[in-house]
Amino acid sequence: MAAKQVVLCERCGENPIMGRGYTICEPCSLDNMRAMAEQHGELAGALDKITRAAELVKCFTVENPFGIEIQTMHGLVMGNSSKIAWSGLNSQATRLTIAYDGALQNLRYEAASMGANAIVGIRVAVNNSSGSSANLGSSEAVVLLGTAITIL
Repeated sequence: MAAKQVVLCERCGENPIMGRGYTICEPCSLDNMRAMAEQHGELAGALDKITRAAELVKCFTVENPFGIEIQTMHGLVMGNSSKIAWSGLNSQATRLTIAYDGALQNLRYEAASMGANAIVGIRVAVNNSSGSSANLGSSEAVVLLGTAITIL
């Protein structure tokens, strides 16, 4: 009877692998999980920071709001959202309101991720699409464009 071959961990080279289909040992696997959890925590923290900053982004439809001093211009930002008519979303006004709110939230997130605390010159584009059957209902889409800036 042939001796069973022991396959060592490809990461540390010391311990046997965890089993068939694995290339690393249990201690190295735990190290990987700890590292991923730490990275996930850092990403979650960064997302929370941007989310909080996005809630504070000021929005203006004019290019040069009165009394506002622009410190830095970051560039063009865009937010968009669309809603399809489904049960409970049959009103065009309801779909447009929800699509607008989503587009505005996306616009603010994009600006915050650039380090901006305001958006100027916001322009709105709305599109309506009619479905051709019972399965393809009408939809409303909203696109918002603006310039991300930092104000004092």
